[in-house]
Amino acid sequence: MAARVKAYSSPLREQQARQTRQRILGAARDRFRDRGYGATTLADIARAARVAEPTVRAVFKTKANLVEHLLRLAIRGSDDELELQQREAFQHMLASRDAETLMTRLADLAEAVHRRSWDVMEIVRGAASSDPAIAELHEQRQRARRGNQKTVAKRLRALGALPDDTSVETAADLLWVYTSPEIYRMLVIEQRWSAKRYRAWFRTAVASILSLNRLRE
Repeated sequence: MAARVKAYSSPLREQQARQTRQRILGAARDRFRDRGYGATTLADIARAARVAEPTVRAVFKTKANLVEHLLRLAIRGSDDELELQQREAFQHMLASRDAETLMTRLADLAEAVHRRSWDVMEIVRGAASSDPAIAELHEQRQRARRGNQKTVAKRLRALGALPDDTSVETAADLLWVYTSPEIYRMLVIEQRWSAKRYRAWFRTAVASILSLNRLRE
């Protein structure tokens, strides 16, 4: 009877693999941002990450798959399967006992997400016109963000903060617009608003457009 082979796990190898993965993602982000998605090859990324091209292919397979992981890391804060709605910051926001607190936490969350992901969203948006896989990724992200804001709108309804003539769907649509990375880019990146100013604007603007009840001005 053959001896059972023990599973071997090396903390050092796992750490090295994580570091390699991080270098590849960082190099891809820089190259896609500076040279464009179409003009960047996996060989370019490999050279920038100081690894062999087969290593990049072994870890991420394709450019489109690499972008998917890059987007996941930028939006969620880590490259894993846990959705944004499942993460602590989102759940903390939903746990708010009143609309004022919820809007403050939503503004904080929106600013944090956009700060770490706006450039990746620009990469995705630019590449979507020429790569069907990236186009689908962009659509998935739009649907996910709309779904996130519907969850917020439902919580506002549960708190009694939405006016009777404002449906959850309408509130979700408006939140989806105001949480867009395009607005963040225009105000913070192009017009150089501070994070504090963006959060204050977001909170006031959303409260005004939704005509929220129980929210002190």
